[in-house]
Amino acid sequence: MLTALLLAAAPPHCADPAFCPTLAEIRSAIQRDDDEKTGTLIDDQNAVRHVTDIYCERPDNEEPRSVACKVVFHYRTGRNFVIVRLSKGEKHWVVEERLEVFQKR
Repeated sequence: MLTALLLAAAPPHCADPAFCPTLAEIRSAIQRDDDEKTGTLIDDQNAVRHVTDIYCERPDNEEPRSVACKVVFHYRTGRNFVIVRLSKGEKHWVVEERLEVFQKR
C-alpha cells in the first residue's frame, strides 16, 4: 500500500522520481536560459497555450548529475519540440544543453 502511495505521488513524467524536475521547474530553467541567450521559446508575443509529451530519462550517475527531458510547447503559431539536459543547481535546475525545433502551423 505504501508503494502505491509513493508511486501515485511521483511525477508521472519521470523515469527516476528521486531526481526529476517538475514541469514548472523545466519551464523556469528554459526561461532563465532564454533570458541569458535572448531566445524565443517563451515570450509575451507567443504565449504557451499548453504543454504535452513531457518525459525525463534516468539521470546520469556522473557528477554533476544531470537528466535529459523532452517536452512539447504548443503555441498559437505552432509547436516547439525541446530536448533539454538539466542539472540541479544550488537554488534551481540549470540548462546544460538544449536542442529545439519549431514547427509552424
